[in-house]
Parts: sequence; C-alpha cells; structure tokens
Amino acid sequence: KAQEEGRLNPGITPVLVLTSTVSVIMLPLASRGFFDKIPVLPPLEKDMLRQHALSLILDGICGNGSTEGQP
Repeated sequence: KAQEEGRLNPGITPVLVLTSTVSVIMLPLASRGFFDKIPVLPPLEKDMLRQHALSLILDGICGNGSTEGQP
C-alpha cells in the first residue's frame, strides 16, 4: 500500500526490508573486529557505522532520487 501511495521506493521488495535493515546494521558490527585487524583500513568507529547505516537505509546507495541502475 505504501508503494502504491508513493511513500516507499517502488524498487524495494517489501518482504526483504527487515532482512536488509538488520543486515546493514548487524554485519558491520559483527565483522568490526576483522576490519580492525587490517592496517590499511581506518578503524570502524561506532558513530561512523551509525551514520552509514542511517544514510544507507534512509537515502539508499544512489541518493538524491537517482534511479540509476534500477530497471
């Protein structure tokens, strides 16, 4: 219904929203120790992870209403 009303991105599959959201939040947290051991990568700070997850969830990868890559 939200897609029909234009409140939800039409390219999103509603049944995958929960799984995707949990993945965006939990995977970086779970792999944080692994990434911290790679010296050429900056440490994954909690605030950086929070900002990244919020930006990805709220704005998507393309941002600014871009539909590049969508069918």
